[in-house]
Amino acid sequence: MVVAGPGPTREQHDFADEDALQSYQMAIADRLASAGWLLWGVNAQRRTGAERRGAARLSPDRRQRLAEASVISR
Repeated sequence: MVVAGPGPTREQHDFADEDALQSYQMAIADRLASAGWLLWGVNAQRRTGAERRGAARLSPDRRQRLAEASVISR
């Protein structure tokens, strides 16, 4: 795990396995909560309701990488 910031500061933490990473995350959460921080969960999927499109897309991802888009637009 790489922690970036503030500014150019960087830290790297290596873990033997997934359990070790989760233990570290729980310890950090406990430490922040005991210091008075409020830990707020985030739901990454914000869309609700039915699909709005009338027809399915023809390709799985219609977006282009930035480099591809700049070459095509020239």
